Amino acid sequence: MQGIPRTNALGKAGLSPRRIEGVILSIGLVVVVIGSTMPSGLYALYQQQWGLPSGKTVVVFACYALGVVAALLFGHLADSVGRKPIALASMFLSVLSTATFLLATLVDQKVAFLYGARTFSGLSVGLATGSFTALLQEKLGTRTGALASTVAVSGALAGGPLVSAVVAVWSSSPLQAPFWIYWAITCISIICVALVGEPGAVRGKAQILPRFGVSRKLIPVFVPAALAIGCAYGVNGMFQSVVPLAARHMAFDSQLKLAFLTALMLGCSAAVQISLGLRHKKVSYSLGLVVMAAGLCCVVIGLMTQSAAVLILATMVCGIGQGVSFKYSLMAVSQAAQGKSLSATVSSYYIVGYVGTALGPLVAGLAGGSSLVVSLTCGAFAAASVLVAGGNQIIRYRQRCAR
Repeated sequence: MQGIPRTNALGKAGLSPRRIEGVILSIGLVVVVIGSTMPSGLYALYQQQWGLPSGKTVVVFACYALGVVAALLFGHLADSVGRKPIALASMFLSVLSTATFLLATLVDQKVAFLYGARTFSGLSVGLATGSFTALLQEKLGTRTGALASTVAVSGALAGGPLVSAVVAVWSSSPLQAPFWIYWAITCISIICVALVGEPGAVRGKAQILPRFGVSRKLIPVFVPAALAIGCAYGVNGMFQSVVPLAARHMAFDSQLKLAFLTALMLGCSAAVQISLGLRHKKVSYSLGLVVMAAGLCCVVIGLMTQSAAVLILATMVCGIGQGVSFKYSLMAVSQAAQGKSLSATVSSYYIVGYVGTALGPLVAGLAGGSSLVVSLTCGAFAAASVLVAGGNQIIRYRQRCAR
């Protein structure tokens, strides 16, 4: 009979084939992204067991940002060769990164292999972000898919350092066991993602040349939003590298406690993004930047007074501000860009963000990574955040006056 929907047990439970594939893709994205933050839970061990100095530690971290930027320049390939091939390529790069981390424990040139491993990891995440998000949107719908991507990425970023640190604490091979477990999980995930159907046909001839840039009419929106993610991701990078290491002489005297500090900041960011959902009225990334600046000032106080309680509170405030800044600056760019300019504009936005990710840790780490140096770097990011927030509000005020 027409007009009566056909249902089955899976349909009644809300587990249609497309939803099941959406779950598989979400897990695949989690697996790729969690691999990118696992090393953050092990940096102190690299320093203790391999004598890795702070300067080289932040270069290892910066290699990740370099890999992400390089991959973002070619993220548009997912539009031509297909979403799933690029998603699978990102997962294979994650496997290659894991293998390189394991090889680093067996060879003499350990630091060189760490550089390579982090670069492969960055390439993996750079390709995964766009391809998996597009797959999720095509399987689950634009809004649900975007939210699923946000939850997957934010949760994985927060969980990576803590997972690797917990495994390392309970393992007799702390620099190998986390990566062996991750390698096995990634291989299983690759098989599952490979079984997911490609939702759309290949759209055209692949264009190998990098594609990025911003049209002139978008500059008033793009510039403050891009600077906002530069500040937000810069704080992200600081907490994934030099801030926990600068707190080693306080109550954070174990690898697990250091990883907790990183996970707390990223977890608060994830929580605020998820809790805000798709709301956008009366919320601006300028507010997030100001909150983040306040948190950074508290980080300075915590490090200078060696107060663990202040540092924990500051970490949470930074996470909240970072989450709001990132979420709504991306929303501003995405809403302003239209049609064919969307991919290139968003790629350019993320490129600025990952430059910020590497810049702060590099400056602080190469200058010695002491509590004073890290505090000065946090203070600089706080000042930059306030300036960007103020500049954005001025631009918005002028736009309202011009209407």
